[in-house]
Amino acid sequence: HRHEFKWGPDQQQSFDEFKRLLTTYPLFLEYPDSSTPFVLTTDASNIGIGGILRQDTPNGTKINYFKSRMLDDTERKYDTIEQEALAIFWCISELRSYIGDSDFIIETDHKPLENF
Repeated sequence: HRHEFKWGPDQQQSFDEFKRLLTTYPLFLEYPDSSTPFVLTTDASNIGIGGILRQDTPNGTKINYFKSRMLDDTERKYDTIEQEALAIFWCISELRSYIGDSDFIIETDHKPLENF
């Protein structure tokens, strides 16, 4: 069954808003502030893992880096805790040159990993 493609004012407005969001904060990454610790927030799903590196400053949150990737077939078979731990490990490994020797905080929504 075919549907007619419709592009009217509503679609154009949505498209323009989408373009605006892609070119404004917080998608533009901030230069790190050496006086503020990093916060690495990670997450995993059944298909991918990722993380956001940020700094919470008195002037607001600064987004420093986004990182994500798809899980391979073997990793998709991991238990949830293993996928969540992989997200943490992989993000730290990928961002090591960016974080350097700085202190950082890891945030995860997976309760069993919160005490590590």
